[in-house]
Amino acid sequence: MSRLIDADLFMDFIKEELKQDRPDEIHIRNIIRFLEDLPTAYDVDKVIEQLEEDADVISIPHNFSIKKKVVIDINDAIEIVERGGIDE
Repeated sequence: MSRLIDADLFMDFIKEELKQDRPDEIHIRNIIRFLEDLPTAYDVDKVIEQLEEDADVISIPHNFSIKKKVVIDINDAIEIVERGGIDE
């Protein structure tokens, strides 16, 4: 599995965790637990899914044949990409 996370949030957690006087093993377990629960900051699969859902397929006559084109409003596409597939 690969996913993008909020690096700033992760670094803040690490700094706070390391302020605690604990054995290294406890620090590592806490860091792993935190990473497992950390929400995805950008979900590529959801971005693609949303782009596909918002796109329209149109037929365009071209030299006596019909070609299908996929179109999406650029403003809708920009909004989807900026959200990163994450519904806020």
